[in-house]
Amino acid sequence: ANAPQLGNEREAVGASAAAAEANGPQLRVRLRGMHAKAPWTAPLHLDIDALLANRDGATHTAAIAPDADGLAVFPLPAWAPRMFRGRIGGTDANYRAVLQRTNAPFDFTQELVLDVQVVALVAGRVVDAQRTPLSGARVVAFAMRDGAPIDGIVGQTNTRTDGTFRIAVPPEQPLLMVAVPTRASGKRITMDGGGVMDDGRLRSDLLPASLATRGVIGAPLDVGDIVLGAATPITGVVRWSDGAPVANAKVIVAPYGAQSGLQIDEHNFVGARADGSVIPGGPTTTAKDGSFALPAVAGGGAELWLLEIGGCEVVGEPSGRKANAGEHVIIELPRPVRLRVTERGTPVPLARLETEGWMPLKANPEGHVDAVLLKALRVRGVHEAARSAWRDVPTTAAGTTIDLEVARELTPIAIEFDGDIPVRNTSIHWRRSDGVEGREHLLRDDRPGAFEIFLEPGRYHLTVGPGGGERNGMFLLPVERDIDVGAARIELRLPAAFGGMFTLSATNSSGLHVAGRCAVLGADGRDCTVSFLMRGTNDNLIGLPGDVIQGGVNECTNVLPPGEYELLLDFPEHGAQRTRITIKPREVTEVRIRLP
Repeated sequence: ANAPQLGNEREAVGASAAAAEANGPQLRVRLRGMHAKAPWTAPLHLDIDALLANRDGATHTAAIAPDADGLAVFPLPAWAPRMFRGRIGGTDANYRAVLQRTNAPFDFTQELVLDVQVVALVAGRVVDAQRTPLSGARVVAFAMRDGAPIDGIVGQTNTRTDGTFRIAVPPEQPLLMVAVPTRASGKRITMDGGGVMDDGRLRSDLLPASLATRGVIGAPLDVGDIVLGAATPITGVVRWSDGAPVANAKVIVAPYGAQSGLQIDEHNFVGARADGSVIPGGPTTTAKDGSFALPAVAGGGAELWLLEIGGCEVVGEPSGRKANAGEHVIIELPRPVRLRVTERGTPVPLARLETEGWMPLKANPEGHVDAVLLKALRVRGVHEAARSAWRDVPTTAAGTTIDLEVARELTPIAIEFDGDIPVRNTSIHWRRSDGVEGREHLLRDDRPGAFEIFLEPGRYHLTVGPGGGERNGMFLLPVERDIDVGAARIELRLPAAFGGMFTLSATNSSGLHVAGRCAVLGADGRDCTVSFLMRGTNDNLIGLPGDVIQGGVNECTNVLPPGEYELLLDFPEHGAQRTRITIKPREVTEVRIRLP
């Protein structure tokens, strides 16, 4: 970026010796690392640029093939020492491409050494079962260790228009060659070696195929035809709950029956079986009528996942849908909710939408976000210093428009914690004197700056306590304050005190978790009974205070001050028990009860 700009006049100098002045400078370039069985026969290309005394730019280009010892000598013009930019490189079929750039003059008193790496070449052709050549198919090489492929590509290319390919791979390395039936892009763009570009999508009518081989140095190893068998596609349609099709939705297929997965690119992969064969995995995009087709192996099964919906944000984790090869699947979605950020009734382009328990959203230039809600959402609009009230949006709001009106009359409330341990996450619950209430979950990093919330003028009761995130904030003991909010910024400093939690595991003689009751008493006899949460495979269950939930480990949902506590336990058919526990700051105490 800081190099001098070339003028309009550029002196183009050829590669012949006559182009260089007598006794002018020379650049000696030597290739290091050449293999005896693989000579370098391609020319090296040199380009240098300089700025001459009259401020005109000059360039010199040359192409010279190195000799058997890897030496190429480039005669240069007299102005070469004034160069400010240069590049030299080359491509030979037996080696990895080499390229070196500089933004300073070459040292013409020394040889410029370029390290080269020899490769092996594997050639072949990709065809279908009728021996029809496949253009634009992806061919990928994986290294093998102990007879199994290792995830990590060591070479790849695309087939030419006649289905043939040539791929550079590490020499003498056992390889698994995988041919994937990707779709040719249809553009007149070819890769190095003449391969046809693909569009990154799998064909649904063909399956990938593989073979084991080993590359050798000096001459291409011809592996012959790689035959791709016919697939039994899983077809389907993605539609809204009212039956309208969903176009531009991305559906991915994840196959069963693979021992390991091999990533082909950012989206596509194959599953490797014990017998060395491979099965397909990857995404496709629904058509205008919502239809899609994905490849599958006859008699096999797969799992379908909905990753994206064109033009919409997906809130919540979609669940997988099992399907068999040849099956037709219908995926039905709730209509999106339109979340619109407004100021004085006018939509705000590109406004932010903050959420609790989900990632932030951003409005489009028209001021709205269309969100498919697979879970309830708590959201507010943000624009510069203005904020809207928090809004709970249930999944039943599908198909509606919700306006989030931002107001600039909000007053910033800065909250900082005193103490040696930094607090990076907290939850703030506020209740105004007129009964309006809300809550916010705040996160921050190590950069300076207090937590901030924005409130309308009025009298508030604040409860500042633990929030999900880092361990310090999770164990923060609640602090309560009453404040009067006016027009001026308010700064609060609160003590950072930390408590702990406990888990309760109550099992019978068969090892099964049982339900019961658990009262918690402090050392002073005060009732500190808590609610418990039990994490499940699909959902989390929270019981009423004191209820021990059957089926798993119960986690305390309240932060308790450090100290000694007594648990009064009562389990139907097992009787009552008492036990003492110690709660320590920023720790979770495990309590295990074995019942008769």
